[in-house]
Amino acid sequence: MDIKDKLSKTERIKSISYESQEENMKKWIQDLEILDAYTIKLEEDIKKYIDDPLKEGFNQKANDYLERASIGKVSTENTLDIRENPSEKRVKSKLTFEDFLGYNPNDDVMYYDINYEPVSFTKGPTQIVGGFARLYEECYNNYITENGLNEEELTLNEFLAEHLNSGEFYHKKDQPFLEFLSSLSDILILPAVIKMLSKYDFITGEELTDVDVTMLGITTIINVFSIASAIHTAGGSLTGAQALKTVLIEMAADAAATSIVYVGDEIGLPKPISMLFALGGGIAVGKLGTKYFITTNDKIIFWP
Repeated sequence: MDIKDKLSKTERIKSISYESQEENMKKWIQDLEILDAYTIKLEEDIKKYIDDPLKEGFNQKANDYLERASIGKVSTENTLDIRENPSEKRVKSKLTFEDFLGYNPNDDVMYYDINYEPVSFTKGPTQIVGGFARLYEECYNNYITENGLNEEELTLNEFLAEHLNSGEFYHKKDQPFLEFLSSLSDILILPAVIKMLSKYDFITGEELTDVDVTMLGITTIINVFSIASAIHTAGGSLTGAQALKTVLIEMAADAAATSIVYVGDEIGLPKPISMLFALGGGIAVGKLGTKYFITTNDKIIFWP
């Protein structure tokens, strides 16, 4: 007796219809199996045809080119008749991102749009793409309102400068703990040399760009100098306490070098110049550290 017959003979049930879904369920299960197989295959294909080629491309110096890319360096042909000055006929040959942002390092200069109508936040003769500039001015006004700021805490030019300097490609994953361990291992010199030669960080699993390798070379030179200076100051060998202080000095020198490069990037210095200053600054910090913190006494002295 099937379910339909049982239901029809149940008391208080006058009429009921029932249709078996067994065949449909079998078909649904088959469809789900096909979908599951497709999903697995799709994941494999994405890795094979997208992720792996992309990774290989990054390893072929794509990271180096992308890391050096900056939206502030992008320009386009001037098809809008934007002029150097509204009162002159000289037309700009190129339009940069500054022309669209409405950015100008001089706060006392007024911008004009292509119809010579002055944009509200400036004064003085300059010409920009006013429509875009007004959009960014509106973004600025919304930003300071939402964050409870005033124009003295964040000026329009400072806000625009952040947009102008943004857009650099950062290729590394967000894994601060592993990055800290990797930086800590560089103090031992040998891991840093291995990373420079292989252009690969075995702790974080990241490929290193030319900029990474150069910076690693700078910190390695600084660390070698700091260790050599500490050994010389200590009289030819290091005790445990002196070695610990040397590690702290290396970390301080590396941090100084990294900070100098960061500041150089912020103020627009060419990368080679920033790194040259970083090398000099790191060595100076290492030299001062060994001079004032490394003594012939085995005790840890944190101040001369």
